[in-house]
Amino acid sequence: MNPTTPSEWAARIVTRHPTLAQPVALALHLAETGHVHTDGPQVQVESSDGRNTYTLRYVEATGAWLCTCPAFRYRPYYVGPVAYCKHTLARAIAARADKHHHLRVTAIHRERNRHASSDEPWTKTPVAFFTDGRHETRHAITDDQYDQLAAIATDDDYHDHDYIAYNQPIQWHDVFSEDRA
Repeated sequence: MNPTTPSEWAARIVTRHPTLAQPVALALHLAETGHVHTDGPQVQVESSDGRNTYTLRYVEATGAWLCTCPAFRYRPYYVGPVAYCKHTLARAIAARADKHHHLRVTAIHRERNRHASSDEPWTKTPVAFFTDGRHETRHAITDDQYDQLAAIATDDDYHDHDYIAYNQPIQWHDVFSEDRA
């Protein structure tokens, strides 16, 4: 049976990693009470009292999430070489429970850029445009993510060199290895 609710995902993490029981309980509370905020691939988690907001950053090279909270920096919980705090666990629980998988990619582009006062050659940065049904936001993505999204474009989608606009927005699935913990 696949877990679907935040509490089922939390239980699965604790079953696999009993040493995470305490932070998973705290993380579950954050996930269930709406303290996890996702905007495309950007994630912020509010503290339970609402006084602080921590930013989470995905590191593709390691496949891990980093948090700006003091606990992550000074006393994280480890599963093998991967560090966790209650905020990274809350993000994982919320994402697995499909609370934040409502984002869809509407377009991708490799934007040309360079420093304005530079003679350096132009570089291309891959970006994706996301919608949640109400707002559209633009976020940097990796070259690999761009290539994966470009590979599923159809002839019905709008193509203009490195810019692709999808006729039907694409669900932003599990790009960030959600099942690590």
